[in-house]
Amino acid sequence: MEMRSHALEADRMEDLPAAYIGNSFFLPVWQLGTPEHYGYQGIKGSDGKQYYGESALELAIWTEEIAYADPTMLVSLPGPQLLGPLVRVLGNKEQQERLFASFLGEQPIWASFGLTEPGAGSDAGAIRTTACTNEEGDYHLYGEKKYIGNGTRSSWLALFAKVGDPMKPYAIQCFLLDKSSLTDPGLTRTSLASLGMKAGKLAHICLDGVQVSKEHLLGRHKSPLRRGLHGAVEVFYRMRPCVSALALGTSLAAMDYVEEHLNLDANKQIQTARLRWKLEKNRLLIYRAAQEADQGIYRPRTSSIAKWVANQCVYEVTRFCAQLAGGSLFIDHPLLEKWLRDARMIEFMEGTSNIHKRIIGHEMF
Repeated sequence: MEMRSHALEADRMEDLPAAYIGNSFFLPVWQLGTPEHYGYQGIKGSDGKQYYGESALELAIWTEEIAYADPTMLVSLPGPQLLGPLVRVLGNKEQQERLFASFLGEQPIWASFGLTEPGAGSDAGAIRTTACTNEEGDYHLYGEKKYIGNGTRSSWLALFAKVGDPMKPYAIQCFLLDKSSLTDPGLTRTSLASLGMKAGKLAHICLDGVQVSKEHLLGRHKSPLRRGLHGAVEVFYRMRPCVSALALGTSLAAMDYVEEHLNLDANKQIQTARLRWKLEKNRLLIYRAAQEADQGIYRPRTSSIAKWVANQCVYEVTRFCAQLAGGSLFIDHPLLEKWLRDARMIEFMEGTSNIHKRIIGHEMF
């Protein structure tokens, strides 16, 4: 549990400790999701095979394992986990090479996903950020993004904005901003305080005429309907099982913690066994959603049920475990208290429970 040993310090600092950032032991984890042909060595599994995190199922399994160490350390990871699937689907060869090659050095590089806005969270189609073209065919970005993970320290940012007529179905396009664009004087990044996942560096990003070249447009080699938000839908279905697995790993960590550190009577043991049964059902749902995504089956109901159940489980489990610790929670079990706070943040990743219930209901009825 090398990664877990840094979790409490990261929570106090609201940043990743220097001892963690400077430890090359974690490089294979930071680079997870980089395709093998770029030189990534992968992570060796218990079966002796090398895994690269290229499939949705692989990423879900590794996400659960890393989240078991600590959920905040997972969401704060350097590397291509957030942008890799998007750039593989939408990016041209040059964009892919530039992105993935940047993560293979000794220094950690972060990436961010810029979709959420102050007035547009679950309704991605309501975003107001715009990209206006100039005479040379380049773009100027105007608007703001909020609650962007790793936003204050990222060197890469996938940013969604409306181009041209905002009412057209393909108006929302995606731009891949690199370090040169992120240092534009028209772009400001402000850190946001949070109760949970404090080291996640949530940011409020404001754009006032940020200039980006047409080469920054993801999928410019594709037709308008196969890029931007429409093209990214496939990516969302691949990423959602990973967020569900984040909740699952956190739940299992809390369950194992209380069984190891607390004396549970027979009644409490029955309750923990019942919760473990629910978590195993949730794992099967997550794996099914990931397998469908890998097979090119993009069924909203499957991934939404997995995420909805994961949201409910992680909140129920962490709250139950905190209650078991009682008054000693804050003094003797700070990790458990931290996971309780972190669990509430997972609710807002990849859709809240209410949004997923609406998706499920719409498809079933």
